Amino acid sequence: MEDALVWLPGKTGCYTTKSGYALRLITLPPTGISKPLFPWLLWNLWTSRNQLLFEDKKFSEIKVINKALRDAKEWSLAQPL
Repeated sequence: MEDALVWLPGKTGCYTTKSGYALRLITLPPTGISKPLFPWLLWNLWTSRNQLLFEDKKFSEIKVINKALRDAKEWSLAQPL
């Protein structure tokens, strides 16, 4: 079985813009961060991957996510209003 991108269909069995927006509403619990977290998650996945490959350090998924949230909050607080 190959990996594939899959969108869950709506009630009619079709993927619609409306069902896409409904899926968009399913997010992490509130973080207090108004900017997207995706770049922070990617960066922390990349750095934890490098630490695994080059330093043999392993991090759990929760630690990577928590670090991404901390980094995003710190960056957000450092930005001018």
